[in-house]
Amino acid sequence: TDPMWSRRASPVAWAGPARVVQPPTSLDALPPLDIVLISHNHYDHLDRTTVQQLSGLHPAAAWFAPLGVASRLRTWGVSDVRELDWWESAEAVGAVVSCTPARHFSGRTPWDRARTLWAGWTLAVAGWRVFFAGDTAYHPEFMEIGQRFGPFDLVLLPIGAYDPRWFMGSVHMNPEDTVAAYRDLVAAQRHEEPPALL
Repeated sequence: TDPMWSRRASPVAWAGPARVVQPPTSLDALPPLDIVLISHNHYDHLDRTTVQQLSGLHPAAAWFAPLGVASRLRTWGVSDVRELDWWESAEAVGAVVSCTPARHFSGRTPWDRARTLWAGWTLAVAGWRVFFAGDTAYHPEFMEIGQRFGPFDLVLLPIGAYDPRWFMGSVHMNPEDTVAAYRDLVAAQRHEEPPALL
């Protein structure tokens, strides 16, 4: 999901936000990849160097991206890209991958803001269901995502870059938002109480 191994999230290697935590392993130490999910085109979620290296190491992997992002991935060497709109699904290597709404934005320059889509993803394979929210603020579609694609065995929700709220609240979730999103996602499971948070 949104692989990013570079030192900086930036169009240039010598400036821009630097990573604080190193990747847990090297790219060449990863197991074989079947599917890669991209949520949107911001530099901290779509890194050219990482994409080029991964596509070389895992040429058979199926990449899924929201509308407008596939052409960039192909330019960077990815051969198998599926581009989906919200609520669309496609199959790859025995899995059903579905694109879900998110509340965020896209853009890699001041001139291309919101020209491509941003999204979350669900993955259903071998009896398991996973939800990856991507970068998002809290939004009312979490409950519908749970109803359409749940119940989930694993939910990956973001918390971060949420202050000041007047500025970041429309694009990122704080801890309280993330708990609310989780409760919405599992509401369709008909538990008296949602499963405990990890």
